Order: sequence, then C-alpha cells, then structure tokens
Amino acid sequence: MSHSSESQKGNRPVDSGQPAGGIDDLLRLCQWHDADSTPFGVRLFDCRPFCESMISTSADPDVAARFVTGAAAPLSAHAKVPIGGAITATCDLGYPCHRLAEEGMIVRAEEMEYKWHAYQSDSELLFVRSWTGQLVARGTFRHEKNRWLVVDRVDVDATMCQADPALAAQQFDFLVKAMVYSSLACHPLPPSIPDDATQIAMYSFSVYGRHGGIASFADTLATPVLLPNQKWSAGNWPAARRAEFERDDV
Repeated sequence: MSHSSESQKGNRPVDSGQPAGGIDDLLRLCQWHDADSTPFGVRLFDCRPFCESMISTSADPDVAARFVTGAAAPLSAHAKVPIGGAITATCDLGYPCHRLAEEGMIVRAEEMEYKWHAYQSDSELLFVRSWTGQLVARGTFRHEKNRWLVVDRVDVDATMCQADPALAAQQFDFLVKAMVYSSLACHPLPPSIPDDATQIAMYSFSVYGRHGGIASFADTLATPVLLPNQKWSAGNWPAARRAEFERDDV
C-alpha cells in the first residue's frame, strides 16, 4: 500500500509527504483506453489500481477531528449555507428514476480515502468535502414523468471547477453518478492537469479518493451510469455492447 497525506488548499486536498513505496508499480498498472474499448464512449485513463490502493493519512489531529465531526454533521449544517464564490451552471442533467432516501445524509465517507459526504434536502443534492467539512457543490433537482431525476442548476466552488461552468456541471454529474447511484463513473479532468499518468492519478485520488479511478479529458456528461451489476474491466467491453448498455430500460 502507498500513503498520502492531505491538507486544505481551497477545497482541493493536497497530497504531500513521501509515500511508503510502490507508487511506480501502481502507476504501471494504470492504462489509457480508447473510446471504443470502454462502456463510456470516451478516451479515458483507468487509474483504479492507484486510487484503490492509496491510503490517506494526516499528522494533523485537527484534520482527523474535522473528518469525524463532518461524518456526523446533520443536513442543517449545510442546507442553507452559501457556497462562497460559487460558479453557477444551468444544465439539464437527467438520470434514471432513483428513489432517494429521506432528507439528510445519504452517503457518508466512512474512511479517509473517501473524500465526500452527500446530502439530500427537499429539492437539492449537496456534496461536502469529508476532510474539511466544506460544502462544495449544490444542485437543484425535480422528478419528471416518474422516470427521471433532473438536475437543472448546479453551484460549485470556483476553485473546484476552476471557474468553468461546463466543468462544474461535469463534476456535479460525476458526483451524482458515483455517489447517489453507487456507479462506476468517469470523472472530468480539468484542462490545467497535464496529460501525465502520475499527475492524473494524484489529482484523481486527491479530489475523488476511491471514487476517482476513471478519468477523462473528454466531456463526461454523455457517459452513462454504470450500475453496480454492470461490471467493466479492460478488454471485456467490445463497442457492440454499448448499445445494450445504453438502453432506456437498463
């Protein structure tokens, strides 16, 4: 196992310190895949070996305290809190109908390798950084024709989305797919991240933790929700299967 430590810089954690070893071995297991060889239909970087093996640590006891406190924070701690300097994106993000839990925390980061908590209010989804307790993303939703969960507006911290509304929408979309749907999802890479395996893997784990194993520079809004019973690994997903995967009744 390799180790990383994390501190707050805006709302993106910063991995620092020297890993215990093995990062180069993990990176050799990470691969680029062309669009036709995955269910997502975009060229992507599969860094799951890295994100699923890293261990987050911190020598700062305040970080651990914030993590424990944040894991127990009620909806009221975030529901009416504005996101300072948020970037707003008007969008039309649709998902297969999903019966959400009652209001409150719907996903809790149980370990420090999981970077997000998720909450539901009456018409909003909220995503909070687990290490800092900071509300970073909010989206308003409605149910349409009893089949779709539709998000029509998102507000994302400007540091997180680099003040780019298009990136804000993609990041929120990924958090919904990965957390609300417990889906293997493809997250967007900001254009500021170099096309370099090490930096992509470090960014992915730093921002998304265990959920960050699939990354792409492409527009990820069109990538489908990969449900828990639909598995994918390199080499077992011919292009012909995407039509079946993207059926409305899946």
